[in-house]
Amino acid sequence: MLIRKATASRRGFGAAYYAYDDLVDTFRSSAHPYALCPSPRLCICVTMFNEEELELRRTLEGIAENIKHMRVPASDVVVCIVADGRANLPASAIAFMESKGMMSGEAMAEQGRLVEDGAARTAVHIFENKGVSMFLHTAPEHLMSTIVVVKERNAGKLSSHHWFFEGLCRRVEPDVIMLIDAGTKPQPKALEALRVEFDENPTVGGTCGELRVFQPRCFQIVNAAQSFEYLYSHIMDKAMESMFGFISVLPGAFSAYRYKAVLGRPLEKYFWCEHNVVTNPFVSNMYLAEDRILGFE
Repeated sequence: MLIRKATASRRGFGAAYYAYDDLVDTFRSSAHPYALCPSPRLCICVTMFNEEELELRRTLEGIAENIKHMRVPASDVVVCIVADGRANLPASAIAFMESKGMMSGEAMAEQGRLVEDGAARTAVHIFENKGVSMFLHTAPEHLMSTIVVVKERNAGKLSSHHWFFEGLCRRVEPDVIMLIDAGTKPQPKALEALRVEFDENPTVGGTCGELRVFQPRCFQIVNAAQSFEYLYSHIMDKAMESMFGFISVLPGAFSAYRYKAVLGRPLEKYFWCEHNVVTNPFVSNMYLAEDRILGFE
């Protein structure tokens, strides 16, 4: 509690950027007082939609546990939580992040009241904190730096990644970026296993870990089918593809990329449908699961 209380005064409740259509360019060129590490070695993007406290807590505690085992200082790691739509954010998730000093629900509500009174329309709410503790007793060197971005309206997961890649990452230029869905719990050394691969092999552009269903239930058809697909896609598909030095799909729920490797054409193709109307059925099929685009490019 003392650690959390001492660092609470350092958090910054960021203002919103009003023109949603050019939000990314606005953020990139703005004078936003980015208080965290100016050039982090690792940026972790946690995308969420309507996940409850338990799912979000599971992910953030897993990341915090991983930070203890990393060979890079915690100060060089930034965790960015992007919530897709303020109306979809559960009260339990807001209360949890407020209790950790990560954001303020009242600040968002107040901004909403100002908009109703005629103020400029809000696009996103941005909150920063240098010292977030996920556990009761956390050493100062293991505190987590967080940015919480709550989009005012729902625009899809690709839009959340658009802000993360083209907005935040373009500004701070990390060495490695990781993508995790809220509800995914990384094992204690899983993130470091992905990150260290980029240090040891300069030709690697992307890595991913094995995904498993949490507490699979064989008597539930959908649950069992998902568990089977995850298991055998890693045993057979990815094992075979890795023999040829190329994995076609890195799952958006748990993957990592060398940031310089995805700059240029890969990101341009990844966000193509954010700026264009999709009319081709083949292209439409590709963007049904957009995480295959980065690996393909």
